[in-house]
Amino acid sequence: MPAFYIYGPLGIIWSLVWLLSVKPNPSLDDNINTSERDDINSGKNTAQDGSDIPMKEVLTDRNTVSYLATGLCFAWGMSVLLNHAPQYFAEKVALDVGKSPWLLWTLPLVMSGGMLAAGPGTDIAIYKGASTTTTRKAVTGFVGACVFSFVMAMAFTKSQAYAYGGTVASMVMIGMAMGGGYGVTPLDASDRYSSIVVGIGVSINTALFLVSPVAVMGLSGPGGSAKRQVEAVSGWRTVHIVTAVVMGVAPMIYGAVTGEGEIFKGWEFKKPKLPKWLKRR
Repeated sequence: MPAFYIYGPLGIIWSLVWLLSVKPNPSLDDNINTSERDDINSGKNTAQDGSDIPMKEVLTDRNTVSYLATGLCFAWGMSVLLNHAPQYFAEKVALDVGKSPWLLWTLPLVMSGGMLAAGPGTDIAIYKGASTTTTRKAVTGFVGACVFSFVMAMAFTKSQAYAYGGTVASMVMIGMAMGGGYGVTPLDASDRYSSIVVGIGVSINTALFLVSPVAVMGLSGPGGSAKRQVEAVSGWRTVHIVTAVVMGVAPMIYGAVTGEGEIFKGWEFKKPKLPKWLKRR
């Protein structure tokens, strides 16, 4: 409950800041330069230019496939480590987070911190000449290796401190991947179609979040009696081993499948087809 008292007012404050600072049109923003303003006003990068959206090319592009597949892996990790944290702490290491609610609301907070740290960090590296694609792969690979190690150790630990510390460290790493790794792929690859790709990814990941409780329940087993408590501990070991493997496979998928950045920007926009009777004129 305290988490709602903290994040609720913060959300309201942020909404007010956004409403008071947002412009009715991006071209009116004082933070963009003249060339960006002219580009926006020209309408060539919007649907107003009359071009069709090449959905088949967008959905089958290597960048899109790698982003969606890697996102599914990270969504599973987030679901287990974030949504099921209270159950894991209680059944595996007998940590009652209800007595210290800040233990839970700290998790999304540190994930946001990892995202905010990795985003500008990778942008600076790319600005100084680093390859966009290589940078994204390196960050995603580093995160995958770290989370694999943390979660695999969590599968066998009996320490409350390490169980919580491993969860916190994993959430920081996941935030880094979202802010500086695979999570920025659509923005790198396409300023025109990124919203479509991100929207599809969010929809797929949301569906996974709805299904994951059933999967976690099946893997972790019931808690309750002493006998079932032992089964639950063993079950959570299985859950975290599976999660560690999934998070370890994620950067391999991303590294092997993803293509070079900015591939969408090279596409020629398709002109609308004219009717035959109009072409004759």
